[in-house]
Amino acid sequence: MQALAALGDIDAAIEKLRNLVMIKNNWFLKYSLAQLLLKKGIKNETIALMSCAAYTRDPMEVKVNLLVQLGNVIENKEVKELHYLLSESIRLENEWNVPDDL
Repeated sequence: MQALAALGDIDAAIEKLRNLVMIKNNWFLKYSLAQLLLKKGIKNETIALMSCAAYTRDPMEVKVNLLVQLGNVIENKEVKELHYLLSESIRLENEWNVPDDL
């Protein structure tokens, strides 16, 4: 699906990812689909998918970039900041680099 998107066929990649997400409940697949939807300007579904991906049972450590991107998409300032703070906290806890813009 990433190859299809890279070649410019975002609609086909979205369709295939939608089907795959229905079969396999995986945070990364949802995140990937949300990123493609964001490129198409489909903001509400992007936020919904990123939220579902962020709050799966998978470790938060693997989702720090997702949290930042979700914060970038959300318009509510308080919620946006909470996503940034959570990402920063996870990075600090794991002794990872915290980007200046975070």
